[in-house]
Amino acid sequence: MVEVGAVTFFLQESQKVAGIFTFAVAITLTFMQLLLTKSESPPAIFLPLFPLTSPVAMLVRIGASYVPFYLITTSFFILFVSIHGVIVLSSRFFRAYLLMYGKKPPQEDCEKYSGREPVKKQKLFFQVVHVYRR
Repeated sequence: MVEVGAVTFFLQESQKVAGIFTFAVAITLTFMQLLLTKSESPPAIFLPLFPLTSPVAMLVRIGASYVPFYLITTSFFILFVSIHGVIVLSSRFFRAYLLMYGKKPPQEDCEKYSGREPVKKQKLFFQVVHVYRR
């Protein structure tokens, strides 16, 4: 949520962006019946391994049936690695946007501060064909 606070400047904007994370957590509740009745199905195995749904899904799956120890440790490992990645990424955004106080960050800056190269705008196909016909 620090990243949301660093990128947005107004309360309404941050509520809209934070709604995405809330929706991802609420997806687990829609699959609750599947987790309780068919705990060995592929979606019931995937949901506890996906970082946004793992806290709720793993607890429901542990309560509903036997879960092998290696799945529990794998879920914890993926969750801790993703938490570390989000903290590192959020700190980069927070530091960069703290220096840009008052300005709305463009998409190219978001890609630059996340550690990726900005995507170059490509020419349209008909412009490229026109250049080669000369």
